[in-house]
Amino acid sequence: MMANGLFWSTFTAMFLSAYSLTASAQNYRMCDGNRTGTFADPSDCRFFIFCLNGQPKRYQCHNQKIYSTKTKTCVSASEAIGECTSVFKRTTEVSNPEEYCRNNPNAFLPHPDSCALFYNCSQTKRVQLFLDTYVNECPYMQLFSEKTLSCQHYSRVRCDQRKEPKDVCDYRRFWCGSAHCVPCFIRYPSCNGKPNVAVIFPSLILIVHCWIEDISTEVIKEN
Repeated sequence: MMANGLFWSTFTAMFLSAYSLTASAQNYRMCDGNRTGTFADPSDCRFFIFCLNGQPKRYQCHNQKIYSTKTKTCVSASEAIGECTSVFKRTTEVSNPEEYCRNNPNAFLPHPDSCALFYNCSQTKRVQLFLDTYVNECPYMQLFSEKTLSCQHYSRVRCDQRKEPKDVCDYRRFWCGSAHCVPCFIRYPSCNGKPNVAVIFPSLILIVHCWIEDISTEVIKEN
């Protein structure tokens, strides 16, 4: 009887031989945790990611077919209506995230309300005030990348139609959750319309640095 490891290697080689191997995939969250399986490429419907023990490889479907997340195979566009746009950009916005996450428990998706928000379908409990189940938020100065399905520095992410947060108070983690909370706009002044400057607030024990080039606020806590 063929050993499990050898059987799997032989099966994998036969399966993937029908597709074109492209450059090795990098930073794809769907392979985290030493996972093995095939997953949609979030940036292009014609490609998919094959994970083997956590290591990703990117493959392309033949004959302009697209990778279907439902059948886990390459199919014609008519067989995957609603999964892809006319320019092969994968449709990631979902109308019913709870139902989608039940059917795709390991999926990561951008959130339509903010470029800093995203859906983590493996997260079945609320992790933060002002966020629904499955919804998470990137740390300040990071945004959710549709390409890598992870939080990246804002300079490396294209938000396209998603609203891009600029100030500290655009991130929900800084919103007030109690009646006695000092409002965020007082704790973290906005940089919008301000020149390059470093403003010191001794009573708040913080320094706010403003860069007019990208209208971002960097908050540095001091001990």
